Amino acid sequence: MIAANLSLFRMILMVAVGLGPDGENTLPQDALISLSNAYTSNTSSFVHGTIEFACDLDLGQGSRRATGRCVFDPDKILYSLLYSEADMLSDAMRVTSDTSGNRGYVVHLSSFQFVTNGKDTLWDIPTPFPEERLVKHRVHIVPAADEIKDRTLLPLMIHRSSFDKHSVANNITAILERKPDYKFLSLTQGQSNESVVLKFRYARSLCTFNIDLSKGAVPQSVVREGDDGSRFEVLYSDIRQVQNAGWLPYKAEYKLPNSQSKHITITKAEFGRQPSDTAYTLTFDQPLPILHKRLGSMASGRSSAGLKELTSLSGPKIRHVNVENAPGEVPNFQIENSRNIGFYEAAAVVACAITILLLLRYLRRSK
Repeated sequence: MIAANLSLFRMILMVAVGLGPDGENTLPQDALISLSNAYTSNTSSFVHGTIEFACDLDLGQGSRRATGRCVFDPDKILYSLLYSEADMLSDAMRVTSDTSGNRGYVVHLSSFQFVTNGKDTLWDIPTPFPEERLVKHRVHIVPAADEIKDRTLLPLMIHRSSFDKHSVANNITAILERKPDYKFLSLTQGQSNESVVLKFRYARSLCTFNIDLSKGAVPQSVVREGDDGSRFEVLYSDIRQVQNAGWLPYKAEYKLPNSQSKHITITKAEFGRQPSDTAYTLTFDQPLPILHKRLGSMASGRSSAGLKELTSLSGPKIRHVNVENAPGEVPNFQIENSRNIGFYEAAAVVACAITILLLLRYLRRSK
């Protein structure tokens, strides 16, 4: 199917892209659809898998390495990205807020791991406390949210292609649907007969995709140049044809506008066998308490947690759990004490009393 799509695309590409009567580039709809289909056929061949990888973060003063793991199928995802505790402690920088005067830390090395069933997500967020020379884990379960797609990173976002902001298919769909901020510019021959270059504008930036037709329409590079002079690049290399699947880059480099970069290297991958439910299990170095916000329950002393804990977490019921939905923030796992709960209940009673008084005053005036 991929070969057929590419043959059609090569044939269409032989027709030069000319100018329409309005002076703008004519949209080569058939060629774009063929290209999008080829890309989708490739990525959709990765239905499930287990991936181990390394992530090197270069902050401009040397790089730090994290170890990563991803297990996925159409319904579930486990993703882990963990730096060493020594690196996390040395990276944390103490700062003082100018507005509140509160003291905290700036952390560049963000370790985290989660498992989700699409409804709820169990997060483990290790947080460094340099003064105590400790890294503490905060484990909580919250409703699944968009933070998942914003925090995970893999070549082609192969675990969920819909998450990929640099997907050939997703961007072509936006171009064909003429979505706001998207404007097609050109589709031309690349440096070889097996590559093409797609250019379009999006949100005050120029986007350039250098696409390899011979390898599943995988882009060799994606460059986004902002009108403000900023530049973001994704470079894919070591593109391999995976047995019983499609083409996948085993190396990816992400060059960020702030002169930082991330390098992802896949060290081990298995796509031929569907992972068992036990593969979606997070393990901890020591027993940790787990809070389930939606169920309102808490369990203590868990050395591991997975799909079972997402649906049934046995433990004492709690009245309120102060856990933020945003996993990027360090959640406060302290249960609200009776004084705080009493304050809110008292505030509600006062508000109700005021409402009743205002209503009675209105009724008296209306007589």
